[in-house]
Amino acid sequence: MTRLQSFFKHTKAKYSFITICIVYLMSLCANFIANDLPICVCYKGTLYFPIYNDYNGDIFGGDPGMSADFSDPLINQNIRSNGWMIKPLIPYSYASVDYEHHALARPDWKHFLGTDDQGRDVLVRLLYGVRTSLTFGIILVAVTSLISLCVGAVQGYFGGTIDLTIQRCIEIWGSLPILYILMLLSCFFAPHFAWLVLVVSLFYWMPLANLVRLEFLRIRAMDSIK
Repeated sequence: MTRLQSFFKHTKAKYSFITICIVYLMSLCANFIANDLPICVCYKGTLYFPIYNDYNGDIFGGDPGMSADFSDPLINQNIRSNGWMIKPLIPYSYASVDYEHHALARPDWKHFLGTDDQGRDVLVRLLYGVRTSLTFGIILVAVTSLISLCVGAVQGYFGGTIDLTIQRCIEIWGSLPILYILMLLSCFFAPHFAWLVLVVSLFYWMPLANLVRLEFLRIRAMDSIK
């Protein structure tokens, strides 16, 4: 029985994995599920996609020279009179503030998990946050695994001086305080998603590299390899 079959044999593990996959797929479609912009607008026979592009307000009869505000009653009335639009299931984005609800409002039928201290929908922010967090974790695991496999394979395959040299470099690199390095780099560079993935990946590949190195060394010691 493979490890994958053994994993799915456990009911709790299987359903937990399925739940995480469903939540992650929903988070990838967060822009279509929860957004304050319409998915599609048909106005005077022309299709517009505000969820992808920014349009001037004068296209829909709003203020010229400004981005179209689809919460404006005038723009909504013009669209209903001259076409139609498809809105997301939840009419709020992660940064949308509901001024009709006070901050830290209790859960209700409009905000299923209530609002935060700035009047933003908590459920929507969780949905967008899951997408960022899980995507970060998946990319981080992929990058660190690739680095670990390459470094560990080189150490285990060649051994000897190359192995010892790389091992000493890993020990020196692993002793560096990552928190202070992140604080120092943030003074020179504006932190963003790709920047964090790159910096964190430079430090979290070493434990797996040691396992790969040991596995290569074990295989090298086999009589069939010799």
